[in-house]
Amino acid sequence: MGSLGRSSVRQGPPPGGGSVITNYVDIHLTLEDFFGEGDKTAARSTVRFTVAATGQKVWYPVLNMMRWVGDKLVERWELSGPPEEQA
Repeated sequence: MGSLGRSSVRQGPPPGGGSVITNYVDIHLTLEDFFGEGDKTAARSTVRFTVAATGQKVWYPVLNMMRWVGDKLVERWELSGPPEEQA
C-alpha cells in the first residue's frame, strides 16, 4: 500500500520487520538517484522481491526525502508502493 506523509525517525527494526524476512525472499533494493542540497537529500529507488508463499515477483518504486541537522536525520517523507496505488 502506498503512503505519503511525514514519519518520525526510529531506531532498530520496524514493527513486524521479522515478518518481512519470512514472507518475502530475494529482496533487492536498487538506488536509482541520490542528490541533495542544503539540509535536504532525496533518494529514488526500486524494491524487488518474491512473495515466499506464492512465488509472485513484485516490484515498486520508492521516493524518500530527508532533512538533516548536522549528521542527524530529523525528518523523512516517503512515497512507496505499487505504481497503480500511486495515482
